Amino acid sequence: MNNYVYSQKTWNKSAPIIIIGKDTLIQITTNDVHTLNLLKFRADECEEIQSALLSKIQQDSVLIDNQTALNSSLQKQISLQSNIIENNDIIQQSYKQQIKEIKKKHRKNVYLLSGISVLLGVLTIVR
Repeated sequence: MNNYVYSQKTWNKSAPIIIIGKDTLIQITTNDVHTLNLLKFRADECEEIQSALLSKIQQDSVLIDNQTALNSSLQKQISLQSNIIENNDIIQQSYKQQIKEIKKKHRKNVYLLSGISVLLGVLTIVR
């Protein structure tokens, strides 16, 4: 069944042309209704597949946009968490410094109370 002519050497100017791709042409040189209907059916199938693929591409595009927005949101959250951690570290260092100062004051108070206790003991003995 040699109904399709692919070579320009046998190009029939009166036969219909189907454009398959960017650079691919097929020339139909048959009048057989069954063959023409089959080609039409195949063309319709290709159109449906192309439509489905286009729909899938659009869905994927929406998913990519959503993923990009989610990634941006996560980056902001990470940045905020990082700032919170830095602030917590600063607060922790401040508390450690305050604890050191309180320990120093406590130590001085213990020495002062010990001194007062000794002085009271001496005064009691002297009395």
